[in-house]
Amino acid sequence: MRPNFGPNSPPNMTARTAGIFEALGIGADRQWDKFFDAWLTEAGDQWNTPAGRDIVWRSRSRKTPALLVKIITDKSLTSQERDHYFRSLDFITGPEKDAALLQLLTSR
Repeated sequence: MRPNFGPNSPPNMTARTAGIFEALGIGADRQWDKFFDAWLTEAGDQWNTPAGRDIVWRSRSRKTPALLVKIITDKSLTSQERDHYFRSLDFITGPEKDAALLQLLTSR
């Protein structure tokens, strides 16, 4: 499910979608690696879908920064979509984030 917070979004759908992502964050708090690894195992090579990218966007696993790099460097994204995923890095800490930022800086 991809959130659509545009002007034509039904208010109840916007609230429901935001609630789903908030529940995901609360449920996985301090357990992101375990839950995210399980989801990646289940998703396999099919993680890079609109819904999968939004799970990556919300996740705080150690694997998240590397996947965000894959998403952010996807040439098919609009600049608005790229900014959306780039913003997620603001909420991640650790050496994996530093490595991802370095990769983004040197990949151009």
